[in-house]
Amino acid sequence: MSHIEKFIYATAEARYENARKDPTDQPRFTLSIVTEEVERGLIEATLAYTGFHLTNTAEVLGISSATLKAKIKKYGIFMLDFSS
Repeated sequence: MSHIEKFIYATAEARYENARKDPTDQPRFTLSIVTEEVERGLIEATLAYTGFHLTNTAEVLGISSATLKAKIKKYGIFMLDFSS
């Protein structure tokens, strides 16, 4: 089994377990779940690679800084804010 297959299997299994725990949880297509997990992982890895520099991360990913910030918020990626 390839790494991708293992990842998809683990994602599907986790999704199934979450759906069983919460009966109000709405079903979603596995493709969208896997796509989001891959995107989240790519963002996290790129953030780490750039030393958590948002502008450089956005440039490497080929997206705007605003889009990157929205995705960080969407996925709940933890970021320290030293801007204050």
